[in-house]
Amino acid sequence: MAEPVWGMLQKAQDDSETIEQAIARLIAEHNTNEEAHLGVGQSLQSHKASEIIDHLAQSVVADKVKDGEITTPKLLDTRFIVRSYFESLDAWEQFKTGSRGTIVISSVSDLTFNLGSQANDYLALYFINEFLGTNLIPRKPLLEIVAYLNDPTYLNFITFVGNDWARSLDGGFGFIWKASESKFYAWWKDGATLYEEELAGIDEDYPHRFRCELLDDGIHFSVDGALLYTATGNLPTYTDEFSVGLAFQAIDTSTPQGRASSLLYVQDQPV
Repeated sequence: MAEPVWGMLQKAQDDSETIEQAIARLIAEHNTNEEAHLGVGQSLQSHKASEIIDHLAQSVVADKVKDGEITTPKLLDTRFIVRSYFESLDAWEQFKTGSRGTIVISSVSDLTFNLGSQANDYLALYFINEFLGTNLIPRKPLLEIVAYLNDPTYLNFITFVGNDWARSLDGGFGFIWKASESKFYAWWKDGATLYEEELAGIDEDYPHRFRCELLDDGIHFSVDGALLYTATGNLPTYTDEFSVGLAFQAIDTSTPQGRASSLLYVQDQPV
């Protein structure tokens, strides 16, 4: 005689429900029971009662947080934050080669860089802060700039944290558009040694949000929210100047123009 399949047997002589059906029904009832595991010492009760509810790092994403729920002290207590839409140029530093060119507020959140009439003319807008010291690297800096290359064929574009790509000072990182190559690059300096990595897939004919951030695993370079490259070797260990901003550089005499609409800078407080 064939051995019966235990799960297919009736659970009782007076009940036609099989053992397998009964198990499935009880599991389904348990899964829909809002009180399951809430008893003293049970898993959900312990989870809800814990002083710290542990989740994977970065597992709580933006759409899980209700608008207005995160208050200003939660965001700013340990971070120094500069957010500018270029409402004013007061307190900003400007550099102009031979005093040529202009940096003007054209409209709300629209800053225009009008380059000079000579090749290699340079226009830079940046801020400094002696109170925060010169070495930014231990502060885990982040820089995000929204910019537009009006004339990408005739100018270079640079963002910088610490020290400018074009200068000989030590340390720093950022983005650069090289008109002579029609390419974007991530750049960073270890001391005075410059390193670069080409960034593909960025259309120079449109505005973009350029974000670079120093984290524990390296410098993250993102454009429009997409991570394009992480520099993990030969990272800067110090910067010998606090200098944060952007610049445009003409490569000929055509007086090209570049634009920017916002700047965000974040770092740990020096405490």
